[in-house]
Amino acid sequence: MNTPRRVLSILTTTALALAASGASAPAQEPSPAVAVSPTTSPPAGSQYGELGKEPPGAVVAHLPQVATDLEQATVAHLEASGHYRDGVAADIAQEWAAQGERGELEFYSDVGDGNIHLEEGTGNVYRLTEGQAQERLSWLNNAGSVTPMQGTGFGTAVSYDGEYLYLVEYFRN
Repeated sequence: MNTPRRVLSILTTTALALAASGASAPAQEPSPAVAVSPTTSPPAGSQYGELGKEPPGAVVAHLPQVATDLEQATVAHLEASGHYRDGVAADIAQEWAAQGERGELEFYSDVGDGNIHLEEGTGNVYRLTEGQAQERLSWLNNAGSVTPMQGTGFGTAVSYDGEYLYLVEYFRN
């Protein structure tokens, strides 16, 4: 069952159970939601492709703040290294992040590759706990200056399955 259907099924089951018991859900302050989002250069006139923005119908996950901060720091580091944002690479990165979240990837020392678009580029999917993500963020924030090189188009994405963050860096050939 795909993620949107699974979420709909859970919500429907919960609502039916509450209605049958006569109970109501406790009032809760809404938690902040951050869109699972690739980092791209949006097409002219588009509101999508920015951190925290997703096209209609996209799955939105509740990410820990460190996930968003880590993706932003990764983008800044890659751009400082001479790479440039690429929309196609960002879409592929998003697909790889979703594969990680769904448990479809093999990881070796918490690093893996996506299962698709392997001929179009290369990259990594990093499987991180929140603590590991914070360590990586600290390293990126204290990495010092980098020497720019001739870069390539890249995309990043991050997803979260409730236990692990999946940070993707994908570079097009």
